[in-house]
Amino acid sequence: MLLVFQHRVVSLLALKILQFYASPPEIFRGEQAVLCYGVEDAISVRIAPEVEKLSPSLTRCISVSPRRTTTYKFTAEGQSGDQLTRATQIRVKPVPRPAPEVVYFTAESASLKLGGTMKLCFRLENTEFARLEPPVQELGSAVTGCFVVAPRQTTTYTLVGVGTEGRTARKRVTVTVQ
Repeated sequence: MLLVFQHRVVSLLALKILQFYASPPEIFRGEQAVLCYGVEDAISVRIAPEVEKLSPSLTRCISVSPRRTTTYKFTAEGQSGDQLTRATQIRVKPVPRPAPEVVYFTAESASLKLGGTMKLCFRLENTEFARLEPPVQELGSAVTGCFVVAPRQTTTYTLVGVGTEGRTARKRVTVTVQ
């Protein structure tokens, strides 16, 4: 509604941005988020960078898939040409690499006689390198293999697979010496 007051046009309608937010505000690259907005007494609305043609609404959400962290600016325009703006950001994180995994680490039997040898076999996934504790065999970047040990006493061997960002996976095998 418009009123004329001392030769000026005054709007009784007050432009309001009720809401403008991103959900979730943080995603992994390739995922989607939604931008939600709501306005009162607006004649037009827009988002920059442009995502699609918009129209005023009390509540509306649209899907977006930004490739990098993006700040979205929402602008609403009222009947008298007044404008309001709000901003929200969607943070885009790189897709995490899978965690390292010890698929198996086994001994050919549970025990052996003093002076005997035992074959241990393993398989790793999502690792950059592997190590054995105690360090009886150099494993390096091997992801699968077998090696022979000759413990003089009962020994617990730990296979450690090291992945990206220093993440590790471990599995233990105990060889009992009789």
